[in-house]
Amino acid sequence: MNDFVTLARVVKTQGRVGEVAIEVHSDVPDRLHAGLKVSALAQDNNRRELKIEDAWPHKDWLVLKFAGVDSISDAEPLVGSELQLPLSERAELEAGSTYVRDLVGCA
Repeated sequence: MNDFVTLARVVKTQGRVGEVAIEVHSDVPDRLHAGLKVSALAQDNNRRELKIEDAWPHKDWLVLKFAGVDSISDAEPLVGSELQLPLSERAELEAGSTYVRDLVGCA
């Protein structure tokens, strides 16, 4: 079983200093914020740890700036990556709520 939960997917580069536009897959407001460390799972299954330096909404996307990703060429390899957290760090749910992934396989 996957030990990570996907919070977002990198859609494209954004700007000239390494920012990326992401499609958010989390229902938790402000889940992706400055200071958060995420794992970027590339399409070739390579994983890279990144720290969010800044985050802001832009049109239909959320734009992220990662520490050490400072140019378009630095950001291009991230396109298509899933931004993930360890399963142990997923958000707490309200009482009576369940994650869909926890129901998979139930009868």
